[in-house]
Amino acid sequence: MKVANPTWTEGGPPRFRAYGRNHIGRIRQLDRLSRDRLIELEVASAVLPFRVNDYVLDELIDWTSPDFRKW
Repeated sequence: MKVANPTWTEGGPPRFRAYGRNHIGRIRQLDRLSRDRLIELEVASAVLPFRVNDYVLDELIDWTSPDFRKW
């Protein structure tokens, strides 16, 4: 018996999207960062591996955290 997941659209599970260094400008959650912090993130991603997906951005990061707001 197939059980439908109510969070999925009619076409099945959501498509997996990974964002890397070249996609930093497309990550809407990063709009909260100051221009200086965004530049720092871009510089760090040029040296260190950077890859994140929608699940991490939407579910695992608490964007309202006081620690995050320090940025």
